[in-house]
Amino acid sequence: MADMESRSISNYQLHSNSSIGQYLSDAVSQISPSISVSNASLASDSFQTSNSWVKMSECDEFIGPKRSKHTMVAYGNSLYVFGGDNGKQMLNDLITYDCNNNSWGRALNGSPPTPRYHHTAVVYNNSMFVFGGYTGDLNSNSNLCNKNDLYEYKFSTGNWIFWNVESAPCPRAAHGAVVYDHKLWIFAGYDGNARLNDLWYIQLNASQNTPRTWVEVEQSGEQPSTVCNFPVAVVQDAMYLFSGQSGAKTSNLLFKFDFKSSYWSKISSNFILRGTSSPPERRSGHIMVAHHNHLYIYGGFLGNSFFHDIYCFDLETKTWEIITMHGKSLVPSGRSFLAASVQSEHLYVFGGNGDQNARSNELFRFKLPNQPKSTLKDDLYKVLKKEMFCDLKLTCSNKETVLAHCAIVASRSPHFRQLIKHSKDKLKPSPPTLSALVSLGSSSSTNSLFNLEEQRKSKSPPFCLNEDEFIEIRINEENAEALKMLLEFLYTDRIVSLEGRENEIETLKLVANLYKLANQFMIPKLKNICEQFCDTSITCANVLSLLRYVDSLNLTTLKESCMKFLAKDTNFNQVIMLTEFEQLQSSLMVEIIRLRQTPRKINTTEQINEIVRDKSSCLEKDLENFLLNEIGNEFSDILIVLNENKPIFSHKCILAARCAYFEAYFRSFMPKDRKVLMTIGDTVPPRQACVSLLRYIYFDDVNMPPQDALYLFSANHFFQFSNLRLHIFCKQNLEANVSKSNVFDILEAADKIKDDNMKNFALKIVRNNFPELAHSNRIKKLSKELLLDIIADLSKLFTLKPASSAMNLPGLSTPTINHIKVSSTVSSPSFSTNFNSTSPSSSPCTSHNSNLLLHNILTFINDDSKN
Repeated sequence: MADMESRSISNYQLHSNSSIGQYLSDAVSQISPSISVSNASLASDSFQTSNSWVKMSECDEFIGPKRSKHTMVAYGNSLYVFGGDNGKQMLNDLITYDCNNNSWGRALNGSPPTPRYHHTAVVYNNSMFVFGGYTGDLNSNSNLCNKNDLYEYKFSTGNWIFWNVESAPCPRAAHGAVVYDHKLWIFAGYDGNARLNDLWYIQLNASQNTPRTWVEVEQSGEQPSTVCNFPVAVVQDAMYLFSGQSGAKTSNLLFKFDFKSSYWSKISSNFILRGTSSPPERRSGHIMVAHHNHLYIYGGFLGNSFFHDIYCFDLETKTWEIITMHGKSLVPSGRSFLAASVQSEHLYVFGGNGDQNARSNELFRFKLPNQPKSTLKDDLYKVLKKEMFCDLKLTCSNKETVLAHCAIVASRSPHFRQLIKHSKDKLKPSPPTLSALVSLGSSSSTNSLFNLEEQRKSKSPPFCLNEDEFIEIRINEENAEALKMLLEFLYTDRIVSLEGRENEIETLKLVANLYKLANQFMIPKLKNICEQFCDTSITCANVLSLLRYVDSLNLTTLKESCMKFLAKDTNFNQVIMLTEFEQLQSSLMVEIIRLRQTPRKINTTEQINEIVRDKSSCLEKDLENFLLNEIGNEFSDILIVLNENKPIFSHKCILAARCAYFEAYFRSFMPKDRKVLMTIGDTVPPRQACVSLLRYIYFDDVNMPPQDALYLFSANHFFQFSNLRLHIFCKQNLEANVSKSNVFDILEAADKIKDDNMKNFALKIVRNNFPELAHSNRIKKLSKELLLDIIADLSKLFTLKPASSAMNLPGLSTPTINHIKVSSTVSSPSFSTNFNSTSPSSSPCTSHNSNLLLHNILTFINDDSKN
């Protein structure tokens, strides 16, 4: 039998002009039964998509009951859940979840603290510290009390240690706890009679001979009111607190405590001017975690409502955002008094109360966003501020001029678009090919707006101006600052330059001028922002000044905002006592007095938020329409050329704003015909991949088919975007969509751009599915270097026994496979691997068979490379 197998293998003659891939494919068919390949499906290697929920294994009742008001901490690759209540009794069990194996178990629990809930638990070094909480017998309603005891649980031994301390804080529950600077910090809570807002710490790394003493902190600044059932989180040198139960003073404010100065401050977010989400609603029983300079809030309740949205607060930009879930995400139902912890890049939430106060044993995992933020708005604003590649000159009535870009301004305002077209026709008549432009979004080769012959004859894009030429538009506005703010909004969807101004009256007047411009150029979203800014900024001290000014400009909507404010009894009674009211013109005075007879409707916070969040008209949506529909074609000043007859109409200012490559290209070399050959390195991408690239450049769209992501994998480096956002999304796209049908394409792409992580991931897919993939035609087209890499990775699967020197095969010298070294003369490094292991399940024939095959393959590749 052994001789027959040996002769079978020896039939593979090694010829240098043979195909290595063909040889590998054919050879594997001889020994595929002897390869120990995991039969795991591709799903086992799949990546969880960012911004998505996955339901993990539930905790079985025999391990631990359903619960709420418990704690959960992360240590190593495990989560530790302690205490809580199951609706009938308090708990003091300690259960664990293994994040790698997706399995639950019970931890060594020694002599645990008494059963409790509403306690806190934190991790320091190799221990978990549990403080306070509410204890007693729920069934008999006896011995119920708050605690101020401190326990340490050592993960290494499973032992609990009670800390004898001095000067402890008063007993409490529903408080907050964090670790900072080797100290455990305790804030606020409920002592059984009243809510608290005191702050204490205890040193955790003190020597055994040093007395363990709690120290109360003297706080300053805008200290939160007394509060309980709230979360806290630490980022750098600060502790953050959001909402919680404070009785009549309950709010949705975010507070920051600076550890070094012991100073509290409120963090405000001007979401109206920034065009972002408003803060989450006030709530209690929610969770908050810190991750990568962001705070994430989930759950909690208000009245009978349970929340399930995830809010993210960016500590750098001071903006809130409601996280948009991935389309396939299984969003957990709303719940409160749950526990949460971050492990690696995932947020885990466990248990809690839901509707009808039902406890839960569910565990969910949320993949936290780890992509760089979009730089679209910053990139566009940069070219405006630096006046790069400007072709539009806006002249105020006072002769002051402001430079801008026709393409961007035209994409945002229909009125501006008509003015620019009218001015351009006066300057230079439009070419006749304007009626024959193809829409980029069209998937059909035949289009009613597309004439191939006319386009072939087109020597340049339709909107070409010389470098010293401008489209000039006169604006009926004396305030150039308001015009600059109008442009800031058109380029960014926000008006950050309005923030931080000290003179409230002058700021409101400026907003009134901006409102007038927004109305003139038909920009409804900006009108709404100006209106809501006034609604939230009007005070008794400035309302009359603003009223006089908007009345002089005949701005009835802003005048109505002033009247709504004055309609409130408390405001009216204060304003009519002011000296300024006595100096008010009689017509306005009469209106104010009469308005008390007609109630005014006032927008709620949610209505304001919906106006600001409206995506039907935003920067991204407008630029998408501008790129994919005909309206952007007639403003094109660049033609993107591919290996085909149909160019893609594009816009120089947008390309240069987003890509340092195009900025440098247009500065140093502007083609006379305004045509640019689109390449990524030495590769000309197919049209669909180019469209996906432009979609990202114009409106930050990262949704694309995997084959486009494959082409654009290296585009980030070539075009020099502001960050790695495109590269990371392409990588995640490929990781989530890699399959046996495209794995070799992905392997080649990863190897080409030298992305080792992606390459190793592809090699793992090849290894786990090699018996099937080895017979594909695609493997025959791989380079020698990649085939060497595949064989090196496959060596992890072979359980080989060194060939006996007594075995001699016809036509081959006796191989000894203890060490094989193959050096390729083609730029790849030396390949070296050892086969010394033995497998009790492998027969001598099978081991020798596999040994000899590997030897033949490696020798063949080596010889072929030399030739």
